[in-house]
Amino acid sequence: MKRISLLGFILAFVISITVVNSAQAQRNFYNRIELGGGNVWTFVGLEMASMILNHVTRMPLTEATLRFGVPISEYGNLNGYQGFYDWNYDRFTDNPDYGDGDDGAVKFKGRNLLSNIIIGDKMGYLSDNLGSVNYCVYGSAYYNLQQFKLMSDETNYTNLSTQRLQLGGGLMLILGSIEKKGRFIIDGGIRYNLPLNFSGDGFSSSTNDMMNKGITSHYMVKYSWNNAVAVGATVDLMHYNMFKDETLCGAQSKIFEFGITLSILLRND
Repeated sequence: MKRISLLGFILAFVISITVVNSAQAQRNFYNRIELGGGNVWTFVGLEMASMILNHVTRMPLTEATLRFGVPISEYGNLNGYQGFYDWNYDRFTDNPDYGDGDDGAVKFKGRNLLSNIIIGDKMGYLSDNLGSVNYCVYGSAYYNLQQFKLMSDETNYTNLSTQRLQLGGGLMLILGSIEKKGRFIIDGGIRYNLPLNFSGDGFSSSTNDMMNKGITSHYMVKYSWNNAVAVGATVDLMHYNMFKDETLCGAQSKIFEFGITLSILLRND
C-alpha cells in the first residue's frame, strides 16, 4: 500500500510538470515545484536539477531548499543525520562534550545524503494587480523522507526512517508592483501530515502503530529579482508528536526545521 501511495504521488508530480507549459501561460495561474534536502551535496544536486528545469521551461518553475531539522524529544535521545543533536540532549547525558553535533550536513554517505528529502508542488490563484500588493492562494502536496538516530547511549544508536505525505495550502503576499524588478514574498501555510512508512532496525510494528498524523505550519520570506533569481529563508513548525510509540523518545517527538531557499533562471537575453 505504501508503494502504491508513493507511486501515485510521483505520477501526479510528473503530470504537473508536463502540463505546466500551457497552464503557466495564464497570468493568474501559479505553479511552483519545490525540492529540498538536508545535506549540502544533496542541495547542490537538487539546485542543479532546479536550474535545468527552469532553463528548459524558460520560467522560474522550481526552487531548491537546504533544510535542516532539529529534533526535540522528551528523553533527549533523538538525533538527526544532518549534524544536529536533540534539543533536549542535556536530559540524555551529563557529558559537557556531548551535544555539539557533527558534520552530518556535509558527509557524502547514504543516510546523510537522504537525511531530509522533500519533493512537492504548489498550485493556486495569483492576482495580477497594478498596485504594490498582490497575493496568491494555493494548495500544496509534498513527499517527505526523514531519517534519525535513536540513541541508546552516547555512541550507539538505532536507525529510524520516516516517510510522510503532506497535504495543505497557504497564502502568499507579493510586496512590490509588477513593474518593479525586485519584490518581497511572504508565505504562510499549513500542511496535514499522513504517515506513509516507518522503518527501523529491530522494529516490526506497523506504520500506523508507530507514527501519528498531524499539522505542521510553514513560513517563508524571500526576495525575488527580475523573476529570475529568488533567495529566502524558511521555517517549519511541527504542532503534533511525530511518534505514537512513546517508548522511543518519550511523550514529546517534534522537529523544528529551518532552511535557505534558492531559485535561479538563467536567461539568454
